Amino acid sequence: MNNYNGPILDLNKYNGLHYCIDNKPNNGILKVKYISIIDGDTAYFKVSDNQESIRFMVVDCPKYYPILEEFGEEAMLFSKSYLENAKEIYIESDINNTLKDDTLNHRLLAWIWVDGQLLNYLLVLNGLGDIKYLYNDKMKYYDYMIKANDYAKMNNLGIYKKINT
Repeated sequence: MNNYNGPILDLNKYNGLHYCIDNKPNNGILKVKYISIIDGDTAYFKVSDNQESIRFMVVDCPKYYPILEEFGEEAMLFSKSYLENAKEIYIESDINNTLKDDTLNHRLLAWIWVDGQLLNYLLVLNGLGDIKYLYNDKMKYYDYMIKANDYAKMNNLGIYKKINT
């Protein structure tokens, strides 16, 4: 977690903002508890009194399950390590995206904050995930995500090691 240059969670700016209203994202945050990992960009969390599958917004990691892809295990272990060792985890919604994905499971979509650092950003920065579903430049953390992706590509990290060599 050293040398982190990504966005920082400032809980004061969310005072009174709910995670969602009427099943629509509201740019709010919600404290959650980690349950288990699925792959690098999806995990189960306890949200209020429910277990929810949450897809990390804007990140597409190589798959760990059901079919292992190259760097899938690395991405899964990276996320798992951050989440298992976290003191606090918050999920954040983005009004410039949907609340849930369009898959059969209708997973929640969220920015994942682990001890004040954005896990979505860290995955991309380390080349363990690519940017996907970044619909417009008004989405939160757009600039951070683009810079992280450029950094990973320029430094041949993770998934870009094979592509750039």
